[in-house]
Amino acid sequence: PYQEKAILDVEKAIEQNRREILVAMATGTGKTRMALGLIYRLIKLKRFKRVLFLVDREALGKQAEDVFSDTRVESFQTLTEIFDLKTLKNKIPDDTTKVHIATVQGMIQRLFYQEESVPTVDQYDCIIVDEAHRGYSLDREMSDFELENRDHQDYISKYRKVIEYFDAV
Repeated sequence: PYQEKAILDVEKAIEQNRREILVAMATGTGKTRMALGLIYRLIKLKRFKRVLFLVDREALGKQAEDVFSDTRVESFQTLTEIFDLKTLKNKIPDDTTKVHIATVQGMIQRLFYQEESVPTVDQYDCIIVDEAHRGYSLDREMSDFELENRDHQDYISKYRKVIEYFDAV
């Protein structure tokens, strides 16, 4: 019930044209599954065309990918069976991609440090930042690329740069 309430509260905030919405849930209460339900509803109801699921480390991206590909949401189908989903391995979404999982470090690289395949500001119309409060405290879970880009002072501004680049909720 609390997951359903969170989804409905986010939908209500979107209807009120709010652009920044915070959902806080305790550890182990199913934040990723709630996000899956929210993404499913928002795309199915045609509120959004493409959602960026932004994580701070590859382990979280893999966890989201597992949840999105294992959890049945409609007619015994998973989110990945219903909508085109791109994972951490797929740096650039296709025109048909509805959900794209990416690390903040990877997005910073694509947006500001390369000349080819730079996303347009309207490439995503919704960004969900998963576990943003964690910061870089769990370095042992980070890849070499993530460790190279982990400047704690710059952490918040990296997320902010990505979020502000896109014209997205």
